[in-house]
Amino acid sequence: SEDQLPSDTVFKVTRPKAVDCWLELLKIILRFGEIRQSFHGNRLKEEFNLAAIVTGEDPDNFHLPDWLPISRSDVESYLPRIMTGEKGTEDYTYGERLWNFNGTNQEETVMVDFLKRYPTDRAAIAVLFDPMRDHSGRSAPCITLVQATNSGELLNLTAYVRSHSIFSGWILNIFGLRTLQKYIADKLGQKLGTLTVFSNCSHIYENEWQQ
Repeated sequence: SEDQLPSDTVFKVTRPKAVDCWLELLKIILRFGEIRQSFHGNRLKEEFNLAAIVTGEDPDNFHLPDWLPISRSDVESYLPRIMTGEKGTEDYTYGERLWNFNGTNQEETVMVDFLKRYPTDRAAIAVLFDPMRDHSGRSAPCITLVQATNSGELLNLTAYVRSHSIFSGWILNIFGLRTLQKYIADKLGQKLGTLTVFSNCSHIYENEWQQ
């Protein structure tokens, strides 16, 4: 379209607070995103390969300006969906995949335990996508992989998101991942490092463009 600027690269945004990263990601998609038809039939603007690095968000006191489209109660309702293994009536939750993935507690027995035994290794990875179920299911996890790494006294976390609704979903996802990062860091007696999120298919739906 005439208002779409050409793009063939990876965009990287680094900010202390999640909200400031979010605003930059919205700008990128609105400027460079291609108007496409979604799987569900609605239109969206989509850009690929966005990398966001959050360096200073405090998971004990998230920065939530009044003008955000989410509230503190929204965050409090969301966090159990990533920090517990109970999925309730949902098709899936990230917490279910992290804490009870086919019977395996990936947080305690994989990520935390692995880094306790091998602090400098690179295999503290939790996988949330199940090829046997998720290619044929009604819905599939968008966050598909989470990796924790040590850097000196800092615990860094990296997540890969296959499909990311940036306007309505990104901030809650970041707050959930930052809370998870703090849980792992506390278990290991470390400080919080950076949270890096790679969003491959990053989009804003048409009904959100004006807002």
